[in-house]
Amino acid sequence: MSKFEEVDQGTQNMLDDLIKNDFPTLLSARIKVLFNTNARKSKGEIIFGQMAKATPILNYLTGGDRGYNYIMFLDGNVFPAIDTEDQKRLIRHELNHIYIDLDAKDPYKVVGHEIKDFHKEIEYNKEDPRWLERVSEIASQVYEKD
Repeated sequence: MSKFEEVDQGTQNMLDDLIKNDFPTLLSARIKVLFNTNARKSKGEIIFGQMAKATPILNYLTGGDRGYNYIMFLDGNVFPAIDTEDQKRLIRHELNHIYIDLDAKDPYKVVGHEIKDFHKEIEYNKEDPRWLERVSEIASQVYEKD
């Protein structure tokens, strides 16, 4: 059984709306979103999401010039367990990892966590800056059941 699943239409719509409203520079980027149903950890912390640049072969297999530029992975067990606003916060966070350099031969880039918080992310979350702690607690409860 695959550890990856297609996201539901509601999640896809959420991504599309966030790009349209908050990330207009990403309107031309083609982003595939998948749920990863296997728990992933890094440095003892559960990974709720990850943004990856699509490999050249994946881009080719999904349509060449019209194929995907990025793959967004969301934890398929935690994402459905958190509320809609936290889902949006998580997707926004992952979208902040995308950088498009139109002057480069390969314009599609993924940036890491060089800076503790993205400036836009701080602004988006000013009403609830501790949302990640809440999501972490929910994730712990989700995976304790397993």
